[in-house]
Amino acid sequence: MIRIREAREEDVGQIREIFLAVYGADYPHHEVYDELWLKRSVFTDDALILVAEESDTGRVIGTASVLFDFGAHSDLVGEFGRLAVHPDYRRLQIGKLLMDKRLEAIQNRLHVGLVVARTVHPYAQRISLAQGFIPTGFLPLKHFFRHRESFALLARYFGDALALRRNNPRIIPEAYALANLVMSQPPLTPDFIVDEDSAPYPAGGDYTIEQLPRLNRIIALKELGLTLEQIATLRPQVDAFFDTVMVMAPDAEVRIGGAGIDPTARAETLSIEQFAALARAFTHA
Repeated sequence: MIRIREAREEDVGQIREIFLAVYGADYPHHEVYDELWLKRSVFTDDALILVAEESDTGRVIGTASVLFDFGAHSDLVGEFGRLAVHPDYRRLQIGKLLMDKRLEAIQNRLHVGLVVARTVHPYAQRISLAQGFIPTGFLPLKHFFRHRESFALLARYFGDALALRRNNPRIIPEAYALANLVMSQPPLTPDFIVDEDSAPYPAGGDYTIEQLPRLNRIIALKELGLTLEQIATLRPQVDAFFDTVMVMAPDAEVRIGGAGIDPTARAETLSIEQFAALARAFTHA
């Protein structure tokens, strides 16, 4: 028999193993490989984590979440995600059971629920559609697994969300086709106003393009030959250095100095080459 319940602290190791069994080290939200992050998520009010447990053995065989920090808490928007079922327990309706329990748990907590579903796996989309979610968008090549994948965006309204909605939203002509397609689906109505006089977004102007610091770090680690799983394991330690300018290790200053870096330097002053040297010092020690 399969029981759906909220995750407990002692489940985090099995949750991590499920993601490894399903995705290897390729899941784009690398925090699911971090047991400390999972433990915090079990206790935080920002997330609801459920597990599917095999009653006879106590083994955790599936997991799914609702993230309440998708936007501001006052927006009452949550993301249904992090669904994974161990490969040995597929085709047992576990995904549906996890969705049913999530919907039961959040009825009085959300106005809008969103599902970001992989297009290569229509099962999650079918579950969502069967539970009243409607397709609202398409996110091309959003995440990188073994290769870049596109995602479908689905939404469902709860409680007084539609009654409180401000009617007659104004849209630009270019958005008409998409807006009409989405808002013609029950329980919505296509009551928008096409505004042909709205000023367009300004075009042109001077700008610069820079890589994000975190992306720089990941690129540097990959260039050192680390796998995504190794990066996911190392990243909290390395991020701790950039956040506090000190890695939590007994010989941190020695390693930092050995990499040719001033231990008192600010993170933003380090070049990508210095970061690579730092990462090498902490991965090959």
